[in-house]
Amino acid sequence: MENTEHDPTSHAEINVIKEASKILGKRLSGCILISTHEPCPMCATAVVWAGITDIAYGYSIDKAISQKRKRINLPCREIFD
Repeated sequence: MENTEHDPTSHAEINVIKEASKILGKRLSGCILISTHEPCPMCATAVVWAGITDIAYGYSIDKAISQKRKRINLPCREIFD
């Protein structure tokens, strides 16, 4: 969506946190975030602020970087810690 909306903050993780918060409120503790890719630093920080403690993803930042994709080399685990 970041490309179609011309909004660099319009990542799927941010968007789902916004939608879930409309239904469940500001704190999303007890929720699990499931994502295709490892959350970027911006999204990982939003996960922390939302109180989400469990995430699952299938494609790491390291793997994306090794394939020459543009990513910030800061794994979400470092933000969560």
